[in-house]
Amino acid sequence: MTRRLRYLALWLLALVSAGCQPTATPPLLASPDTRSVEPQLLTTATRPPATRSRVLMQARVMLTRTRYDVGQWQFARDPIGFVRAAFWAAGVELIDETLAQASTHADDDELVFRSAAEKGRLHRHHPEPGDLVFFDASPQRQALYPTQVAIVEAVDARGTVTVLGHFAQGPQRVRFNLRHPDSERLPDGTRLNDRLQGSAAVPAAQLFRAFANPYDD
Repeated sequence: MTRRLRYLALWLLALVSAGCQPTATPPLLASPDTRSVEPQLLTTATRPPATRSRVLMQARVMLTRTRYDVGQWQFARDPIGFVRAAFWAAGVELIDETLAQASTHADDDELVFRSAAEKGRLHRHHPEPGDLVFFDASPQRQALYPTQVAIVEAVDARGTVTVLGHFAQGPQRVRFNLRHPDSERLPDGTRLNDRLQGSAAVPAAQLFRAFANPYDD
């Protein structure tokens, strides 16, 4: 094969590969661009426990990934990209379409929190696996909206909540305990609170804002 033919073959391969790459900045699930992928996802008719399991399955997979891709869409490698990708894999859109259209200058972090608030989905007790959890940047809650969102994975007998999300060091598990917001460990060494790297590295429970149940159950 001549040099020119080899060059042409490599160029065509690059074009094909580029066409297979996920597209950044996914639209809302309800948009026309996503109609072709919705049948491949779980629908809102799926029983909530199965939907929650799908969200958690995707979140656990992304703990080991360098990119947050779902099908042809690539989500931002940040807290909101992590949770949106996990919920997209289960056919759940966290951003209300009407709110997004009316708030064109709001970022996705604000839109997810406001979508949950306007639907009456925020709560501060008894989280279920698959719920959202919001954190502030500092214990003083100086910002109007939270700056961090993650997904509840489990709650143990001591009330320690394990969450999955993208934090300062990337995708990871983080623990916090609202019964002991000032303590990192019990006397026996059991960890209660990890420290979040916000404006102040403090026990995660001190930065807790709210939980949210984003499911139609």
